[in-house]
Amino acid sequence: MWKWGLGLLLGVALLGAGLLYGAWPAGLQLAGLGWGQAQRLVYRQGDCTLAEAKALRLEGLFPLALSAAELSLHTCPATGNASLPRLPAGHIKLPSVRYGDWPAFSLELQSTGERVQARLGYQQSQLALDWQPASGELNLHGRLTDLAPSKGEVTLEGQGLFDGRLRRLEVLASSPSLLLAGQQLALHAKGDFDGERWQLVAASDGPLQLARELNANWQLQAEGSPQALDWARLEGQLSTPLGPLLLEAKARDLTQAELQLSGQDLKAQALLTRDQLRLEAAELQRSGLTLSLSRPALIPLAAGGQVPLALVGRYQQMELAVAARLHWQGGSLGLDGKGQLQGTWQGQRLGGELPFMLDDQGLTLAPFQLALAGSYGKGQLSNKASQRFDFQAPALALELDWQYQKASFQGQLSLARAADGWVGGLNGASSPLLDKGGHLRLTSAFRLSPEPMLLAGSALALEQGLWQDRLLLPVKATLSQPLLLPELKGALAVQGQGLLWADGKVPPWQGELHLDGSQGQWRLAVPAWQGALAGKLAETKGHWHGDLKGELALGPGLSQALPLDLAGGRLALAGNWSWPEPRLDAKLHLEGAKGYWQASRFAGLDGDLALGWNGGLKVKGPLKLAELDIGTPVRDLEARIDYQDDRLALTGLAAKALGGTLSAPLLSWPSAEPQPVEVKGLALADLAALQAKPVVALGGQLDGTVPLQLEKDGISVVGARLHSSGPASIQVLAVDSVNNLKASNGGVKVALDALGNLAVDKLTADFDMAKDGEARLAVTLEGRNPGKDDLPVKLHYSHQENLRQLLRSLRIGDEVAQKVQSEMKKQGGKP
Repeated sequence: MWKWGLGLLLGVALLGAGLLYGAWPAGLQLAGLGWGQAQRLVYRQGDCTLAEAKALRLEGLFPLALSAAELSLHTCPATGNASLPRLPAGHIKLPSVRYGDWPAFSLELQSTGERVQARLGYQQSQLALDWQPASGELNLHGRLTDLAPSKGEVTLEGQGLFDGRLRRLEVLASSPSLLLAGQQLALHAKGDFDGERWQLVAASDGPLQLARELNANWQLQAEGSPQALDWARLEGQLSTPLGPLLLEAKARDLTQAELQLSGQDLKAQALLTRDQLRLEAAELQRSGLTLSLSRPALIPLAAGGQVPLALVGRYQQMELAVAARLHWQGGSLGLDGKGQLQGTWQGQRLGGELPFMLDDQGLTLAPFQLALAGSYGKGQLSNKASQRFDFQAPALALELDWQYQKASFQGQLSLARAADGWVGGLNGASSPLLDKGGHLRLTSAFRLSPEPMLLAGSALALEQGLWQDRLLLPVKATLSQPLLLPELKGALAVQGQGLLWADGKVPPWQGELHLDGSQGQWRLAVPAWQGALAGKLAETKGHWHGDLKGELALGPGLSQALPLDLAGGRLALAGNWSWPEPRLDAKLHLEGAKGYWQASRFAGLDGDLALGWNGGLKVKGPLKLAELDIGTPVRDLEARIDYQDDRLALTGLAAKALGGTLSAPLLSWPSAEPQPVEVKGLALADLAALQAKPVVALGGQLDGTVPLQLEKDGISVVGARLHSSGPASIQVLAVDSVNNLKASNGGVKVALDALGNLAVDKLTADFDMAKDGEARLAVTLEGRNPGKDDLPVKLHYSHQENLRQLLRSLRIGDEVAQKVQSEMKKQGGKP
């Protein structure tokens, strides 16, 4: 029986061998052949190994079922007509297939002879192929799932032509949500192969969100041959806080790619290779700020590492040199370093070192000090302790110390990000600015974005304090409207409580300033004085200039601030000014001013004066005074004044007093030399009227010269001489005092009788007065008494008295008499 079985087995073996020999393709070689297995199968085309399988097993004969532990595929150079072995009907299972540098994948083949179906698998990814050997038509579909380094699913569909050589292939790929490098991608792609060359076109289906405020849309195009990449171009449109940016990447092979990033404010160039990114150049320009790469940086394409970076930033006349270390590990990225700041900003010199640590969550600032100095003082902006500047809720607080001359300011500068932009504040106080007290307190709030501005309500307040012998009451300036920066558009309101001193005061005052860029308007008013001053202003190249115009009623209210008691009149001022080099050119019109200067009444003060300031006050122009009562009326006083550098010159001085005239071509103050004042036609009768109780009656006129010495501490008269200009007369009045004097002494009676009715032929008077008013008068007269047979008379008379006190007593007497008469009129003539 066993012989029949052995014969049948030998017959089947011979039949199988015959069939295998007839179908066995050239180039296939088996090694290590055993019962139902082989150690190795090799398929060659000439001298090139196309495929090599290991550990083959025959798992079924009808239909044929084969498996192999591992299959390696290789690429051979084209040799003209290539052919694949004709697969017998059956099933082939390959759990590990390797091709070049690709990771191993699984492959299952199902063949009916007319149709071959293949299923490729890699981790969770699956790809199915359907090939008809007779026509060469090839179809594929599948999905790539969580294919490293991505997470998500990519759907593939394609068709082509394969007859032992791939003649044509079209593949479509798409993914609604693919996680790559922490970013969600939505994309579609199309690949074409014509047997010689391939093309790839891919694009995003929605914005790629790279960060919270960074999105990108991209397109990729590439072309090449099976052996190499000829060119590739990637374009990305990025939406960033810096505005739209364009990313362009170009490659001619798979070894490197040129990258270029460009936008309105940002430009960068880099070279990408398989193992590193070489950042060649980068520059950011925005709002006058330039930040650029100092030298190229080599960034290895590794999961972790660190590289040095050198940056330089410039803004106007400031420069920030940054030496830093860029480091990364896994998904974390950081930049540690120091920034060296030097330069000038808004006239202020800045300098200092800024140590920092930057990561994807925020910025840590180590303690630092920035030194500041300029024409308005010097100081420092400091960070006393390390602060965390969180990108999600950024906030920063710095301290400011400032010194200007003998005054100092200490404050706090804060900065934070709100829902609608950057906001902050500057608050602080100064040391006393006045002789005693007078602290300046600043309370301000500002916004940096979307547009910089100081917010309404920000205020600068000067507290009450003593300045010399004056008490300055509080002053406060408040923004009534936001002040836009740097355009300077806004409104400011100022209020002052006034100024007090021993014998005067300035009442409360108020002002306002409206700015519209380089132009504006201002107004200053003192309600109690019924006066206001206003004008326009403009800025040109850092210099402010403008005009001013105003009127002021000269009344009792204004008298509280002047050594004058004003009772009427009007003052008008109009002109131009400039700053910060103070300059003023104005016209002052004075009309009908009247009142009292100390105890001297004046009226009818008019003038048109030119006022100027250019490092000092200048006043020029004519003045006229209708009347000044200094004990005796002085009328029609006029002169042209010229005041500059604390020196006053009066030219063309003329006045009428005591029935005569006074004149001087020039009087200068101060002056150490006497300056002559000419006197003409002085009436002796008016001089006699100065007597409180008249004793003599005088007649005639006097001429002469009165030298005045005008010094800062007073006025004196040195060597004045007056003389009679024509006939003069003296008559002793028969009043009680004279009669009593005659009765007391016979000799005195004889002398007074001789002088009783005197015709004067010659009269001279020498007069001196010290600064305190002490005056000495020496009179010499020669004449005759017609009532005594022309008795000749010669008299020497000297008198000493304080002239200021005398004139004051005369003024007081007149004032008292006027007040008594006024009261009697009010009471119907009753005392």
